[in-house]
Amino acid sequence: MLTRKEFLKFPINYFAVAMGFLGVSSQVSSLSNILDFNPYSFSLAISIIAWAVFAISIVIFTKNLFTTQGRSFLFEQWNCPYKLIDFSFLSLTLMLFLLSIYRFLPSEIMEVCGYVLMTLHILLNIEIFKRWIEESKVVIMEFKTVIFVLLSGNFMVVIAGHSFLPSYAMEILWFYFSISLLFWFVFLFFIIYRLIFSTNFPKELRPSLFILLSPPSLSIVAYQLLTEQNSLNDFMLIIFNFTLFLFIFLLLQYLYFKQIKINMLSWAYIFPVSSFDFAVQYMYKTSLIDGYLYLSFVVLAINVLFAIFLLIYMIISLYRAKE
Repeated sequence: MLTRKEFLKFPINYFAVAMGFLGVSSQVSSLSNILDFNPYSFSLAISIIAWAVFAISIVIFTKNLFTTQGRSFLFEQWNCPYKLIDFSFLSLTLMLFLLSIYRFLPSEIMEVCGYVLMTLHILLNIEIFKRWIEESKVVIMEFKTVIFVLLSGNFMVVIAGHSFLPSYAMEILWFYFSISLLFWFVFLFFIIYRLIFSTNFPKELRPSLFILLSPPSLSIVAYQLLTEQNSLNDFMLIIFNFTLFLFIFLLLQYLYFKQIKINMLSWAYIFPVSSFDFAVQYMYKTSLIDGYLYLSFVVLAINVLFAIFLLIYMIISLYRAKE
């Protein structure tokens, strides 16, 4: 069970909770727009829950900044070359939040917020890679799948930026897309090598394997937005089919994942599955093949139900916890 003391320390990767709900919110909103459903019904309800979870996360995180123990814990995460990557949870969550509210704010404000967040995210990219180059203790086999959260953030810059940045910013978005795609190829090789040829991946980190779905899924959406494709091309089909293989492979590991104790890392399932469904929706939008639409409904239903289950489990755990 989750303890209150552990929860209130609020390591930076706990933003995965808000990230997951904001991902589901975008997932539902996108499908509502594709099917021309009323956007102020179910999708708004999910968005309100996502905004509430995000607000609570920000309040706890900010509160910790005003305590000596909280600042010390945050600096400890920042100074560790591996935990440093966890800060991408925060930047990705902020991007998802901007994407969920951009229709309600003036375009000038959204443009400024977009540029600020894009700048902070690329600086985080540079700091992480600079630290790894300079840090002699970094071991390649210690790389965890959380690196794919950083790459997902780069693709999300393209997706979010396409919604509220002016047309002349498209070259900047291509910059983010390019570095994300090439780094994805590199780190995917490292992770697969570690899983197959190296030491066993720790059991408690197995749920985080779902984040492998996120970069290729978001790359499909980002590519479609940048190129304005009206039909499926070879790139989209190759990346999608590889992602579909990963999704099927992970689903078939159900019995294995069932043995793992539910904890905060279980939220690592939610956003990647939302990303995959986002890609499925864009495959349908581009091709109008009904099979993609049916798959989207199934993935959405699974993700919403699991997110609700995890939220209830977390609330019950915190309520029953004594410390």
